[in-house]
Amino acid sequence: MLPKDYHKNLIEYLPNAYAYHKIILDEKGKPIDYIYLDINQAFEKITGVSRKEIINNRYTEVIAKATKEGFDWISTYGEVAMTGKRIELKEYSQDLNRWYNIIAYSNEPGYFTTIFNDITEEKETEEKLKLKQVELDTFFTSNLDLLCIANKKGEFLRLNPEWENTLEYSIEELKGKNILDYVHPDDYEFTSNMINEDNDESIIKQFLNRCKSKSSKYKYIEWRIKSIEDLIYISARDVTKQKEIELEKVRKQKEIEYLSFHDHLTKLYNRRFFETELKRLDTKRNLPLTIIIGDVNGLKLLNDSFGHAVGDELLIKIAQILKKVCRADDIIVRIGGDEFAILLPQTTEDVAKKIIERIHKKCAEESINGVEISIALGYATKTYKEYKIQKILKEAEDIMYENKLTEGTCVKNHTMDQIIEIINENCQQEKINIKRICRVCKMR
Repeated sequence: MLPKDYHKNLIEYLPNAYAYHKIILDEKGKPIDYIYLDINQAFEKITGVSRKEIINNRYTEVIAKATKEGFDWISTYGEVAMTGKRIELKEYSQDLNRWYNIIAYSNEPGYFTTIFNDITEEKETEEKLKLKQVELDTFFTSNLDLLCIANKKGEFLRLNPEWENTLEYSIEELKGKNILDYVHPDDYEFTSNMINEDNDESIIKQFLNRCKSKSSKYKYIEWRIKSIEDLIYISARDVTKQKEIELEKVRKQKEIEYLSFHDHLTKLYNRRFFETELKRLDTKRNLPLTIIIGDVNGLKLLNDSFGHAVGDELLIKIAQILKKVCRADDIIVRIGGDEFAILLPQTTEDVAKKIIERIHKKCAEESINGVEISIALGYATKTYKEYKIQKILKEAEDIMYENKLTEGTCVKNHTMDQIIEIINENCQQEKINIKRICRVCKMR
């Protein structure tokens, strides 16, 4: 059998606040107040109102701001007391400036019981979290960077609207899709490694790749990603314009470098490059280092007879022959005017002679405007480190000029004969054409 005061003591020492009330009605039966009949210690502690102040007193008498309460406690509790309805609610009391979680019920008409606890700290924390969430949502949706959250597989879970502007897909189209679905094939492997490997939560990975938009245009995207537990948090930026400007600068720089080291007519290297390479190659490991110097025969005669366009054609043809005959590592240069040079690192005199023979043979197979082409060539080889490279160059030039003088008269006469023959043929054809025109005119 339970002790006589068991239930009374149970209520008195409950951790939750307890109060027993009697509802007060007006003449029309409408609830207008209620009286506190009993409370426990937790009630005093939670509300800050003592037993002496509140027992047998009305709610509107004990609570100074009762009539200004935002929530209608009297009507709410009056319904419980009159109908026996049980309610549970979380409500703010302006009177006590606290939030309460309340259970109210009635075992006897006109009376009701409340059991409640203070949830103010919980509500404040909840409100702070809501405010934080609003701030985060606002930051997420209004940020000009590309923000998203993905799972460990790289599948988009949440994205901000800026992705729509960049990749042109709607947020709904992107959700659930894998980041790698949009990555350029050449960037796929390292992007996959960045997403899937070394997911140390202390590391922020940064990288650049290209992603395909809905219009099939690839955009340069700069990524910053951080893994936390099962999620990947991503901040990215469209740097396409900056990258295109950068690439254009690189392209122009390469173009400038190309033009500064190449001859615009033949596309061979120029004298500036020749002088730079001659210094660079002048090392022991490139010995024997052979230089071939060439001077095109008959260029002035062709220019004077047929015009500079034909002379340019001759220079281009010589350049093509040199490129066909020489090896991939040989450096072919148009020094200027009708002069050419070939740098042959690690090349003996015997090999140089064979290259010269092939050049002469190839030239003999070609012609410009019916005129055979030829080039005077000379070479010299540096076999010892002590030899001065400029002396080797001078030796190759001297041999070339000696060969040009030896062959020059014969080559020049032969070229002149060919040019005269072509001009005579053209003149003879012109005479025939004039006679035909005259005959046609007489017939009219």
